[in-house]
Amino acid sequence: MPNQLTAILDNSKITQMNEKIDQHQTQAPVIKRLLAIFYDSFLLIAVLFLAMALLLLILGGYQSQAGNPLMTAYLLVISYVFFGWFWTHGGQTLGMRAWKLRVQQGNGDPVSWMQAALRFITALPAWIVLLIGISLVAGIPLHSHPWLQTLELLPGWLILIIGIAWLLFDQWPNGWRDRVSGTQVIKLAKPDGKVY
Repeated sequence: MPNQLTAILDNSKITQMNEKIDQHQTQAPVIKRLLAIFYDSFLLIAVLFLAMALLLLILGGYQSQAGNPLMTAYLLVISYVFFGWFWTHGGQTLGMRAWKLRVQQGNGDPVSWMQAALRFITALPAWIVLLIGISLVAGIPLHSHPWLQTLELLPGWLILIIGIAWLLFDQWPNGWRDRVSGTQVIKLAKPDGKVY
């Protein structure tokens, strides 16, 4: 099965796309990157629901308590595999494909699994702050983790603004996760050589 996926991904269309990218490497605009993240978040939520359903089937319906560190680790691994597979196989998540973006190494080569891991890990702090802010603004209690309960004392809108600002700062061309992982997000070129 992995050999079939590799064969599909090594077709001539991807080779042609790589040639165009090497000729027209333009940094992806922040707004397109954020829109791609927005698209991907819906798909990731669906994948996490399926992962949880599978786990419940395996465990015979036994539900773990909220805040279980093993459950959190399981969902993080699923999320990493989701993004890592897309980044290492063509450089595009579905959201990135919709907005004509691609993640690659600085020299145009595909992203390795190690680079995908670095990219994923360095993006987590911004996402955690953003999700905590959304939870507080929506009135969702953070009682599952004692250290999160202290954040309930702060205004939710403040944490949400910090999370959004952090994501915007991190998305600026060659954000810190790109610098740490040695990657870049670029706009793809149209078949006529112009940038989308």
